[in-house]
Amino acid sequence: MVAVIVAAGANNVRAQDVETPTAVVIQVQRKLAAQRYYVGPFDGVLGTKTRTAIRAYQKKNRLPATGLPSRRTLVKLNLIDDRPFNGTVYHEPTPVADTTNIATAGGTPAFVPPQPTVPPQP
Repeated sequence: MVAVIVAAGANNVRAQDVETPTAVVIQVQRKLAAQRYYVGPFDGVLGTKTRTAIRAYQKKNRLPATGLPSRRTLVKLNLIDDRPFNGTVYHEPTPVADTTNIATAGGTPAFVPPQPTVPPQP
């Protein structure tokens, strides 16, 4: 998945005014090529071929046909998640070795499973 916000809400936004990361455009090009909307190199350039393919995809999927990779277009292409951010960030806890209970046979510390972290309540 890609985490990106692309400004492309209105038809009067020009492609050269939109800063779209190259990696996002490449992923859009690949998705559109897989669905036969885009024929061209996966170069990350938001050029005429890419914008034409995006516009055709948008029209077919009843999205505003801007020719730019809007948030709704990226969601429809399954490149970003449509769920709203609820403020909770999950971090994989780091395993901790219990050094107080070292096995005498091999000298290997016993593994202590990570405890779930709960964000503080406001």
